[in-house]
Amino acid sequence: MTFAALAVIAAAAAHANDWRVDDAERVVAISDIHGAYGAMVSTLQNVGILDDELAWVGGTSRLVVVGDILDRGPRSRDVMDLLMRLEGEAQAAGGFVHVLIGNHESMNMTGDLRYVSKAEYAAFAPDETAEQRERWFQAWVRRQPSPRNTPELRKRFDGKFPPGFFALRAAFGPDGQYGAWLLDKPAIAVIDGTAFVHGGLPPVVAELGLDGLNSKLQSQLRAYVGAIYTLMEAEILLPVDDQYDYLPIVERYMPRLDESREVLAAIDTIRQLDEGSLVATGGPLWYRSNVACSGIIELHRIEDALEAIGAERVVVGHTPTPGRKVLQRFGGRLVEIDTGMLNFYYNGSGNALVLTDDDIDVHNQSGAAPYDPIPHPRSVGE
Repeated sequence: MTFAALAVIAAAAAHANDWRVDDAERVVAISDIHGAYGAMVSTLQNVGILDDELAWVGGTSRLVVVGDILDRGPRSRDVMDLLMRLEGEAQAAGGFVHVLIGNHESMNMTGDLRYVSKAEYAAFAPDETAEQRERWFQAWVRRQPSPRNTPELRKRFDGKFPPGFFALRAAFGPDGQYGAWLLDKPAIAVIDGTAFVHGGLPPVVAELGLDGLNSKLQSQLRAYVGAIYTLMEAEILLPVDDQYDYLPIVERYMPRLDESREVLAAIDTIRQLDEGSLVATGGPLWYRSNVACSGIIELHRIEDALEAIGAERVVVGHTPTPGRKVLQRFGGRLVEIDTGMLNFYYNGSGNALVLTDDDIDVHNQSGAAPYDPIPHPRSVGE
């Protein structure tokens, strides 16, 4: 057996408690928080996970966050800080917090910042130094065509990259407070026969299985993010570069004769993983077809994937539900829990799916009576 194969097996064994669990007493799942800190707190208080002081009171419950903590909303950093604290409190009580990677976590780590809100940047402004901003301003200026009007460029720079921008980029790097935390998270967890994944179960899940997919996705994401930040340190890429610019930039770059092996390896990694990795749009972080496409095709894909990962049903987020209620499809094989928690953007509310040995129901942040997942509205032509 090769060293690489042994490493994958060791990684899977080390993280088994993160992504395959049997005999859980109670599971609470929420999804797509998008910085809606208050709605998340109310939702978790209503299902007995948090008390009034925001301490863990869930006992041996397992809380599953099905991706998309970040973007659009104002308090993403507060959400992450709370979840990071609850991880330790839950384990001390015999419970567990499972945070799964969503497409927006991947986007923040890889530099696709289209949906980062002004408030999210502002949360990192106290961490950003004048030296940090000046370094990247000077690097950015060197790219601008001559003649260079420095005051005008400074104005453009500060307008495009607000205070906190560079501290946020650093925090989501491989050695940053949040990047290091997120890079250790899986894409799929299977708890008592229920799979949880942000986007859905594309055909690659049936090909790789649970351990194979999680290990490969983590490996690819770590390699890609590591390569980005290696090239930033060398100022081949800059924090201001968008993810979609990386490949053209490295393709144009002419390595120096004394270029380090680390930089050359990082360039190769960008070329290999820029579009073909599991974090791209065809992977489990982005896949919407389980929810949106014809059951004639998708039911077979779901069944094949569930068999491969040892599960009987799958719970997904990512795609806001019609009516902003928790829905089910295919006789309950698929449960959709993205109910638009960030109200001002999605006009929804927080809903927690609660699973016990003999029951599955939904609790709204308002404290209204629980309800069963609602059958997905039938689409024309299904």
